[in-house]
Amino acid sequence: MVLLFALFITSVKIIMPLVGQELMPPMDTGAVNIRLSLDSNLPLERSREVMERVNTGYNLMRRKILRGT
Repeated sequence: MVLLFALFITSVKIIMPLVGQELMPPMDTGAVNIRLSLDSNLPLERSREVMERVNTGYNLMRRKILRGT
């Protein structure tokens, strides 16, 4: 009887944290993180140009996804 109780407690401690995780769908917040590494000696104007290109590319990709094509 004690052995069965010990097995029950052990299984509860191992299995209970896992139960329910597969029932929750992944949440999509719509957030996008883009990390760029540029040369520290790059002029500020050139850094702005790079950021504009990244933003333009992202916005084009986002519009295409939202259109569903």
